[in-house]
Parts: sequence; structure tokens; C-alpha cells
Amino acid sequence: SVADVTTTGDYAEGVYARSYGTGADGAVSVTAAGAVSTTGRRADGVHARSSGGPVTVSVADVTTAGNYAEGVYARSYGTGADGAVSVTAAGAVSTTGRGADGVHARSSGGPVTVSVADVTTTGDYAEGVYARSYGTGADGAVSVTAAGAVSTTGRSADGVHARSSGGPVTVSVADVTTAGRGAEGVYARSYGTGADGAVSVTAAGAVSTTGRGADGVQARSSGGQEPRGRAQCRSRLAP
Repeated sequence: SVADVTTTGDYAEGVYARSYGTGADGAVSVTAAGAVSTTGRRADGVHARSSGGPVTVSVADVTTAGNYAEGVYARSYGTGADGAVSVTAAGAVSTTGRGADGVHARSSGGPVTVSVADVTTTGDYAEGVYARSYGTGADGAVSVTAAGAVSTTGRSADGVHARSSGGPVTVSVADVTTAGRGAEGVYARSYGTGADGAVSVTAAGAVSTTGRGADGVQARSSGGQEPRGRAQCRSRLAP
């Protein structure tokens, strides 16, 4: 648990937490109640990872400046409950740099849950929220909630990118704005079947995209229930 953290330098992460254990012995938990700020290439604000346990991250404000310097990176290689990844960002997450996702949450075989307020990214391939599970069924469930404004600027910089190899995907957002070729407002995808392939997207505010191939909302399922959702979208090609 930390308050304010500031670093300057390539690979100088604000908080780095790593476990090689499994199950409860591999659990990783990070709480940052103050402001986390980093400047430098691959200098993540928070980097939390476990070889076989659940990962939980809770932050307030996070700011990074540097290519591939993600605001929050949370990763578990566990399965089931031991692979659960949970990220909560109550404040503002802001990144500047190529490939610098605001929040990057991923699990090899457990559910992934992300809840954020405001997220802003500037840079090609810098997604606002990237949430991914390789699990199946409930262990592959992916849930993203963005209560504030999500804004990205850059090629292929989706506002929210949520995907599962075999579980349901649920996305709920307020306002989403993207500017860049192929930068979709919300991309939600499941490769599951039946109920495990369900995809749901709800946008309570406005979704606006600018750029060729930048869909407002793209919801897809390989073999599950018909994707459903509600959104107000506006997309246009860049001049």
C-alpha cells in the first residue's frame, strides 16, 4: 500500500509487485491511495503480476509518459479463482506514448474485472482499457465498467477492448471518444459457445470515433448468444 509515487527514467516503474507462488500463496495486491507518476520508456505506473495467484490492484490517479508505459498492468498466469485479475481505478488514469494502455488486465485462465473512472491515452496502439481472459466459462468472464470519460488518440487505440477465449464479455461505459485509424470506441469479443459466448455492451453516454475503420461499437461472438447492447454512436472518417 502506497501514497504518492514519482519516478523518472526508462523501465522505472512506480510500483512493481511480483509473485512466483500459486493459489493464495501467489496472491498479489496493490493499493495506491495517492498519485502515481512515471516518466520513461516502459515505466508502468503499477505493474502487478503473479505466476499462479490472483492479482488485485486499486489505484487513485496514475500518470505515465513514455512508450509502452502502461498506467496499470495486471497479469495472472493462474487458472480459475487463482487466475482472477481485478483492477479498480477511482481517479484519473492518463498515459502518453505508443502502446501505453491506460489499464491492461489479463489472465491465462481466470476472470478479469476492470472498473475505472476517467481514462485518457495519447499514442498509437494505446488502448484506454484492455481486458483479456484466456479462460472458459465463468473462469473466462471479462467485465469492464467505465463510469467516467474514456478518451484515446492514436492509430488502433480502442477506447475499451474486452475479449475472452471462452467466457462471457460484459462492457458498460459512459462517454467514449477515440481519434485514430482503426480506433474503435468499444470492441467486445467472445470465442465461447452458448451462454459462455454471450457479449453485452451498454453505453449510457455518447460514443464518438474519428478515423477510417473506427467503429463506434463492435460486439462479436463466435458461437454464443446474439451480441446485445445499447449505445448512442457517432463515427466519421478523418479528412
